[in-house]
Amino acid sequence: SATPLSAPAPESPVALGGAPEDGSEISLGESSDELDDSRCTQTTRLCRRIVAAPMFTAAVYVVIVVNSVMIGWELEAQPEGTAAVIFDVCEKIATSIFFIELVL
Repeated sequence: SATPLSAPAPESPVALGGAPEDGSEISLGESSDELDDSRCTQTTRLCRRIVAAPMFTAAVYVVIVVNSVMIGWELEAQPEGTAAVIFDVCEKIATSIFFIELVL
């Protein structure tokens, strides 16, 4: 007869994702909100301000939409010659913008 498989019981509530028994909190690292501003370089503070700006978010959304339209248009049109070069340049620009966003 087959015996149903069962997982062993966890040894502490932490294994289940609960709080430790001593009441302390578990931290997997500091989030950007928790970092002390005095430990940040001027460049880091500038990057945070740029990324937090609504215009940055809106600009990234526009690039995503335009890039999506360009990909669809390129697949449908199968451009050749100069048009293919234009699509290639637009793709490289979008990829560069996405990389910069990722780095920030």
